[in-house]
Amino acid sequence: MDIENDSAIINSCNSPGGQMMEILFSEPTADKPGTLKPTKVETSLTKEAIQAKLKEAEGRRKSYELSRIEQVEKHLAHQKVVIENQEKQNVEFMKKAEEENKARMMKIQKNREAIIAEGKLQAEENERKLREVLERAARLKQQQGDGAASNAVNGNEETE
Repeated sequence: MDIENDSAIINSCNSPGGQMMEILFSEPTADKPGTLKPTKVETSLTKEAIQAKLKEAEGRRKSYELSRIEQVEKHLAHQKVVIENQEKQNVEFMKKAEEENKARMMKIQKNREAIIAEGKLQAEENERKLREVLERAARLKQQQGDGAASNAVNGNEETE
């Protein structure tokens, strides 16, 4: 078919968006060849040929099934390996977390014991200082009592 004989392109005008074209097709004619006819397929197969084709199809089907089974087995094996690795990582993580937790607990326990010991030392120090203050107060009282008695004997009583 010759495109130039069947159609014509006319440049109508230029527009801001580009060129606008008008295509004119010629009218269909009856002398053109029709659609292609399918080639004839040999339909007269013998029984042996049909049996051979059936065997080939069965072989292809079995081959396909075997390949699918092999793919599924590979997939299952891979999943098993992945699950084993995941379980191993989980066990390792749990051990590590447990060790870290024990270490933190030991540190907290040591800090607590240190704080308690420091508190006891401070309490003992405070008690010692309190005893010293009480002893000084008792001595001062005793000295004031002795001083007042000696002043009374000398005749020098102080009035408050």
